Amino acid sequence: MKTSTASPLPSAPRQSKQISLFLLALLIFTVSICLRMVSWADIVSEQPALRDGIYEISKPAHLAWFRDTVNGGNINISAKLMNDIDLSENGAASEWLPIGQKPNIFNGTFDGQGHTVSGLYYGKTPGRDGWRSALFPMIGSGAVIRNVGVVKSYLSGFGNVAAIVGWSRDNLENGESPTLTGCYADETVIIKGMRTAGIVAAGSLVVNISNCYFTGKMEATEKVLGAMTAFFWSWGISISNCYAAGSPIYYSEDGSSANFVLKNCYSTVEQAGVTKLSAEDMRGSVEKQKSVFKGFDLVSVWSLTDGCYPALRVIPANYGLGAVGEVWSGNIAKEYAGGDGTKSTPYLIETAAQLAKLIKDTDTVGKYYKLTADILLNDTTDVNWHQNGNNTGANVWFSVNDDNHTQFNGYFEGDGHIVSGIYYNNAPGKDGYRSGLFPMIGQGAVIRNVGVVNSYVSGFANVGAIVGWSNVNGSNSSENPVNPVISGCYADDTVIIKGMRVGGIVGAGSLSVDIDNCYFTGSLSATELDSDGKTPMAAGIACFFWAPGNSIANSYTVDYPIYTISGTANFSIRDCYSNVEQSNVRVRTKAQMTGEAAKDNMPAFDWDIIWKTSSKTPLLIKVPEGYQANGYNGKVGEIWSGQVASSYAGGDGSKNNPYLISTGEQLAKFVT
Repeated sequence: MKTSTASPLPSAPRQSKQISLFLLALLIFTVSICLRMVSWADIVSEQPALRDGIYEISKPAHLAWFRDTVNGGNINISAKLMNDIDLSENGAASEWLPIGQKPNIFNGTFDGQGHTVSGLYYGKTPGRDGWRSALFPMIGSGAVIRNVGVVKSYLSGFGNVAAIVGWSRDNLENGESPTLTGCYADETVIIKGMRTAGIVAAGSLVVNISNCYFTGKMEATEKVLGAMTAFFWSWGISISNCYAAGSPIYYSEDGSSANFVLKNCYSTVEQAGVTKLSAEDMRGSVEKQKSVFKGFDLVSVWSLTDGCYPALRVIPANYGLGAVGEVWSGNIAKEYAGGDGTKSTPYLIETAAQLAKLIKDTDTVGKYYKLTADILLNDTTDVNWHQNGNNTGANVWFSVNDDNHTQFNGYFEGDGHIVSGIYYNNAPGKDGYRSGLFPMIGQGAVIRNVGVVNSYVSGFANVGAIVGWSNVNGSNSSENPVNPVISGCYADDTVIIKGMRVGGIVGAGSLSVDIDNCYFTGSLSATELDSDGKTPMAAGIACFFWAPGNSIANSYTVDYPIYTISGTANFSIRDCYSNVEQSNVRVRTKAQMTGEAAKDNMPAFDWDIIWKTSSKTPLLIKVPEGYQANGYNGKVGEIWSGQVASSYAGGDGSKNNPYLISTGEQLAKFVT
């Protein structure tokens, strides 16, 4: 029988020689990689062409120039990609020095036009370097990044790492939220850090994210990660029409979605406010995708292919800004319909997106605005469209949480138009401290001739249909502030207001207000009780004020008191009506305030110019320009307007120089 023998092992010298050759080959390979590892900080940049104020980036050297220019302090410039950009230097890992680094935070506009950036490599040591890492490590107030994808990339850093933006920071006082739309990172992208995200890792300035997706891989040493956002110190992040595979949409320490305004969000990971889908459904047949991605615009924004995840089209800059009469898309306009903000040529607002711009505007002092059309923020054709606060697909309006947030200080003329479909329902006790059409106003603000209908506003504390909070602090504050004026405004019986302290017109405030010719006939629900321990803190016109010197004139409400009083607050009440008995308020039954009977029972109202009867309670026509509820001095020989003059025609009240009275308004001043 033939026996087999194993092949002999090589002799020690031969084995040593083979290992030495292997190590030498490995060393040569490693050196070659290291020689090819270049830093884009060392690459010679090249200025791209500038057309119509926008830099056209068509190759890596152009992108390097753009980065260097932003990092050098020109933070407001705009650029667009003309081609896909490959930063890998023919396949080698080229470390990218990102765009926008402290203190030069990017505030401009970057439009990828549907192109991608590949080979984005950042390999800093976790725990030591790379605190904010991404294509744009830091963005600031008003920044816009759209239509760009990151593919075939690796980003690793110590702190906050993402494909698109590392950090959103308010580099301007009360800055405007940055916008990211049409952005993505696909399954060829790897992200590692302390806190990681596909789109925006972290920040102190809230962001608006729409029509984005992430299907890549992430690792977070603090277990803080999310496809769209990870860790934010501020409330009200808006995420709409987005999806993620393999990752949650957002990070929340307590699992709540209270920090977010979510609409049409999908993920393979279950979360509050997010629809869970399987990966198989996400990349199933086109028909299957159409059935599960509800709310996605499959005509202008998303494209579907059998067996693939939904892909993005190029989203136009004006997409979602809407036309007159269209339901709000949730987007914020960059410009008004016209005007320059002066008294003679006010900014014109004709769409919901433009109204959203006004509410988010941080510079309204001395500016004038005019509504030129009715505004529809949600589809309200179904009578229960708000689902008593459970409509997860609704467009959510804005709210602020403290004195330092954005407030309105300008002059707003509604011109008799209405705002319909306001919806706000964030978690009580966590958000919505000041909520309303105008969440917060400050000194000198004027809001006139606008109605709120078909709306549901539920917040934590101070909630009103027109104004949530009148603020003595914040922008434009002074030692002797001018009271805001609210005139010719209303909320009808289709409006529901809920909160700790609720007012039909104004929720509460630390700055006194002057209100005239307003009404509320909707529903109020307050969680806080008055000092008697029994009466809810709810009032049809103005609820809870800490400041003295408030006035309410020629206004009415049904089923609620006109006002509530707190601390040193007081109200000058003149010619106001309610079916709830209250000091200085004229009590009328609802029947007495209904139909033609209202003219006889509410004689102090101006039925010729401002008010009209209806089959229900009185309606507003429009308060004329220049009308002053408390202060119009009238004209000699003119019929009394029903107002009280702010001063006499002359004199100082002495025997030798008596006050002079020449109008009905001045006589009313004398009597009162």
